[in-house]
Amino acid sequence: MGLVIDVRAVAASRRPGFSKTMLAASLDEAGIGYLHLRALGTPKAGREAARAGRTAEMRAIFEAHLEEPQAQMALAEAAEIAANRPSALLCYEGRGGGLSPPHRRPARPGRHRLRGRGPLAGR
Repeated sequence: MGLVIDVRAVAASRRPGFSKTMLAASLDEAGIGYLHLRALGTPKAGREAARAGRTAEMRAIFEAHLEEPQAQMALAEAAEIAANRPSALLCYEGRGGGLSPPHRRPARPGRHRLRGRGPLAGR
């Protein structure tokens, strides 16, 4: 693993060690790079819809967001990086007070846009 690409709109966390600064420092100590591509995060309206359980609305908001120029540039940047360096995407997919089991997590709508563009972990 060479780089973690953080695609959270808000790179803060209640989980110890997962806020942007602490996470970047910890990864650096392990010899792993960190890059925050905020433009690939779910907009506030999408996060609010997700918290309210309106998954379809969240996905529609997120898909529309990915068509915006800033998101398109960030997608291109992530694809370029992943094509040249082993990388993993970091996003938050939680429910309630903790992470949900993988079989209950909604699929990350943006990840499919990077498939086939480089060696991203977690395909």
